[in-house]
Amino acid sequence: MLNGLQWQDRYPEFHSQSQALLSRAQECLLHLQLIDNDPDAVDCLIATLKQLGDEADIASVACVAGFSRQLLGALDSAQRGAGFQDQTLQALNDCFILLAWQLELVDPRDGALMLDDGEQLELLANLASVTRSASVVTDAGLGGAS
Repeated sequence: MLNGLQWQDRYPEFHSQSQALLSRAQECLLHLQLIDNDPDAVDCLIATLKQLGDEADIASVACVAGFSRQLLGALDSAQRGAGFQDQTLQALNDCFILLAWQLELVDPRDGALMLDDGEQLELLANLASVTRSASVVTDAGLGGAS
């Protein structure tokens, strides 16, 4: 854990890097909205969220690191399932909006984020739900074609 002075020295770099990584993740998401399940965009999205989680870990911003890892888990489920359907992309966009707020609200003096995790949990539950629903629809469609 970084002490106050270490965090104040680290904050500008963390803020700049995290904003750049979030922008890259949003660009990957836009790419997926234009080209369904594009493997390069999916790989970019996964690598970017992993890097964001790693940067947040280094900076001791546990909530951002945890949220990034939970998003990675949901993306893994989407990849193994039906892929990135419109509902999945919208749910992921909603998560990115919250992540942007979290990054803006990290206290530059000590790295604390004074938000409850209710909205984050709700968005993650919705993302998990739509990835499962898309998978069930795809599985049902495949079963009917046999």
